[in-house]
Amino acid sequence: MKNIIRCGLAFTIVEERQYTRDLTPAFSLFRKHYPSKEKEMEAALSYAVQPVTDPDEVLEFLESFGVWIIQQAEEWLDTYNFNREYNLKV
Repeated sequence: MKNIIRCGLAFTIVEERQYTRDLTPAFSLFRKHYPSKEKEMEAALSYAVQPVTDPDEVLEFLESFGVWIIQQAEEWLDTYNFNREYNLKV
């Protein structure tokens, strides 16, 4: 879940010009840019802080929000890193 939150932060990095490893500030920046996905990212934050023991709950979350995150990541890469370069200078 930490990776999902940090991925969401990465979507904002060009506009915000800032990065943090801390989950709560990363969540705050994400929700500023993606208010329609605030509840889902808040759930990811909750899972990161208080992991659940039911794998089906996590899988259900990943099958919905996880798919959206992957699609957004592909779109971000197509826009900002079409050649998929490692260590991209922003």
